[in-house]
Amino acid sequence: MLKNYFKKFCLVALFVVALIFPLSIRAQEPEYFELIIDTDVSKVLHGVEHRRITGSVRTGTRIVKQQINYTAANILTDENLFAVVGDNYIPHGFGMGHIRGQTFVINQRFQYQAKVVSAVNGDFYIIRHEDPNYLGMTIGSHIIEYRTIHEGDHSRPLIGFHDDGSVTIGPPEYKGYQVIVLDNAGSKKQKEINVAGFNRLPEEGEVTAFFWNHTDTISSPEPKMVFKGIDVKTTQGSVGRYFAEGTLNYITTEDVTLERGDFLLMGEDIFSEGLITEEETVIVHNVLGGIHEGIRSGCAGGQMLVVNGERVVSDNTDVHPRTAVGVKADGTVFFVTIDGRFKLENIPGMDYEQLSYLMLYFGAETAINVDGGGSSTMLFYNPETDYYDTMNRPSDNPLSLRSVANGMFFLYGNLEAQLPPSPYPDTREILTKPSHFYFGEDKMLKFDAVPNAEYYTIRVNGREKYRTTTNSYQFDFDYGTYELEIQAFGDFASYKQSSIETIEVSVFTPGVSNLIEGLKKYGQSANRK
Repeated sequence: MLKNYFKKFCLVALFVVALIFPLSIRAQEPEYFELIIDTDVSKVLHGVEHRRITGSVRTGTRIVKQQINYTAANILTDENLFAVVGDNYIPHGFGMGHIRGQTFVINQRFQYQAKVVSAVNGDFYIIRHEDPNYLGMTIGSHIIEYRTIHEGDHSRPLIGFHDDGSVTIGPPEYKGYQVIVLDNAGSKKQKEINVAGFNRLPEEGEVTAFFWNHTDTISSPEPKMVFKGIDVKTTQGSVGRYFAEGTLNYITTEDVTLERGDFLLMGEDIFSEGLITEEETVIVHNVLGGIHEGIRSGCAGGQMLVVNGERVVSDNTDVHPRTAVGVKADGTVFFVTIDGRFKLENIPGMDYEQLSYLMLYFGAETAINVDGGGSSTMLFYNPETDYYDTMNRPSDNPLSLRSVANGMFFLYGNLEAQLPPSPYPDTREILTKPSHFYFGEDKMLKFDAVPNAEYYTIRVNGREKYRTTTNSYQFDFDYGTYELEIQAFGDFASYKQSSIETIEVSVFTPGVSNLIEGLKKYGQSANRK
């Protein structure tokens, strides 16, 4: 009897609990986000993965048709994979170019070191301006080969790619403008020179810089260093932005009017003995600190999507084609593009809510939105055609690519690491220059060994760079004339690299070679007579 009462009591109690807490016994509701995949085509080239996904994305009860492209590489663990930022800016200005053209520029820059496998567009940029010199200027920071080309809006998060494969995403922190001196091998001299101001004369103990946009004559009896600019960029407005790279042109105490592309430094510190010579390259830029200190390249973005594995909530519901960058916990970097603005096919694009959920789906610990809309572009190399296929459908014109400011690129190969800083004052012994060059019949370039040299670098026509541990190198030149720059390197600690020896090499067709040889023999015969 008591057992029956107890059973009835338990049943009544369970019924009451179910009424009060109905969710506690109801099956769990489906997740808020779901990627519904119709097709998923994937491939891998040199460790870089690509996926093209068609299907739908569900957020809550909303289901939207989507076309997604995803490419990823673990640049942290794979020593042959790199991520860099690129552009095709003109010297002394900015400019725009589509991603396929920028890919060509990157491949030329790192020729015989690494090659682009995949690419996407980068930062937002100035697409219309009354001054054409501003077109293509990025809204945020733009870092190329350790140089702050344009610092942009400091509040915009920066995606920084480090030499060790790590990636940092967050607002840039700048330490201030400095004069950086690179020796003839690109090693930074260990002497900090702060720039106190621009386009004004220095006060006692200061160093200042004048750029070519300073149209007045620089009048002062104090010594001035005038540099021939390799690349000089300056913008004016509420906040001036400056970048300069060049080589020493001349030193004078006379008045100076700068030509376009030139810049000038004044102040006692820059005249320190042996600091700046005609062999050195001088850079003036705003130096990054904080989490981005020392990055090789960097591209700014806009809306943060994921931070520390948590989705960033946004009330912006605009729907557009998108490009986004994510970083996983294991160091994998991935780029995502979302097609959109195809009304007839009911493919609108994504808002920030959908995009942030998607980046979490792909495993992002950190993710950021970059320029989208008609700029959204993803390329992937096709080895069968030796061409970069457009993987997404650009909304402006699926058969054409929009010109943009910069892009991000996965490369496969072996990029040269930055040399360690060189001491200042430099007491190392300087190696002698390579000498006595000749080509053997096997097209082997040979020269005298340099004492204490551990390796040599050979640059061809200012671009391709080769490295050899012996005093010879096998070339297979086509017919033509080539300029070779040869330099010897020691152990860096005790021996400083040599100066650069430049030689010119001409390769002739067999017919021309026979003619030259015949002329030599004719000359020798005539001299004997």
